[in-house]
Amino acid sequence: MRELRAAPACLVGLASQAGRPNRLVLVLFPLLWMDAAKHQPDQQSTSSAGATTHQGEAAMPRTSKNEAPVVIDNPDIEIRKLDLDGYTVTFNMIKADADPAPLFRGLPNDACQCPHWGIVLIGKVVFRYAGYDETYTAGDAYYAAPGHLPLSFAGAETIEFSPAAELQATTAAVGRNMQQMAAHG
Repeated sequence: MRELRAAPACLVGLASQAGRPNRLVLVLFPLLWMDAAKHQPDQQSTSSAGATTHQGEAAMPRTSKNEAPVVIDNPDIEIRKLDLDGYTVTFNMIKADADPAPLFRGLPNDACQCPHWGIVLIGKVVFRYAGYDETYTAGDAYYAAPGHLPLSFAGAETIEFSPAAELQATTAAVGRNMQQMAAHG
């Protein structure tokens, strides 16, 4: 049986935006990887979902935007997400500019406590921290450390990877705040 371990892997690429020079982008992604010493290519096959499998073993976890279930679809945002072996993959489509700060009330420092690793596909995202903002645009890979507030801009699309347990704790608090806001009009 192949041993799977959680390990950080580096994603490195060049980002080129209009009016900005090419620059090196480096971000750590929490990914699952296989023990290479036990890899036997002659036993590989491809499952109908497109995931690589090995004889007698389960497929490596994977998803796509079209396969991930829609968990939120409202006038401001569409969110599709799926948990994969302890990490949540989230596909975000921002439909309207928004500052969701009120949704994070009650969390430490009234901010998101979950780390996220992501890629901006279209548009821009801003993560507000105490005293400064981090801005990322199309083509950028990013790390959003705990203690941030995400600012949303219409037309932006991202893919994020987050530890499932931390994301669940944050989304539970956000859900409670959304219910309270809806009840108070």
